[in-house]
Amino acid sequence: LDAIRVGKLTRDRRPDRDPELDELKASIRAIGLSNPIRVEQVEDGFELVQGFRRLMAFRELHAETGDERFAAIPAGLLPRGESLDSLYRRMVDENLVRRDISFAEMAMLVLNYIADHPAEGDDIHAVTERLYSSANRQKRSHIRTFVRLMQDIGHALRHPEAIPRAVGSDLVRTFE
Repeated sequence: LDAIRVGKLTRDRRPDRDPELDELKASIRAIGLSNPIRVEQVEDGFELVQGFRRLMAFRELHAETGDERFAAIPAGLLPRGESLDSLYRRMVDENLVRRDISFAEMAMLVLNYIADHPAEGDDIHAVTERLYSSANRQKRSHIRTFVRLMQDIGHALRHPEAIPRAVGSDLVRTFE
């Protein structure tokens, strides 16, 4: 667990603890880990690509119980040298199948990607199209709307993930 770093990709989740992590921990305790995390080997360990919540659950379970079955987490190894763009796409695709990811969280991933790639000069539309190409056109449009919302007032929001799609769209229309 200690050999896995989480700094290469800026995560879509807020930095505070995920309130649903306890549910995931209970599931792992009861039936084990259903899907391994995905990592990339680096000089002195591994860099997480997919499975942030699963890794956090294992870390908490090991800290709480000291149980050796939580001392290491099953992981699939990705080939070294995969581009940052490709790694972001992997993370995005995994998140799209997760039922609870909000439009605000998807929008923050777009903004974080742009911040991580300043030399590329991509705009919101291009990055949204690239990262969320597997999402339908309407969903990508909603994500772009939330990107504008997060740019305008995201810094002042304590729980942007709680904003429903319709409310976020109404707010952006009001601002415009």
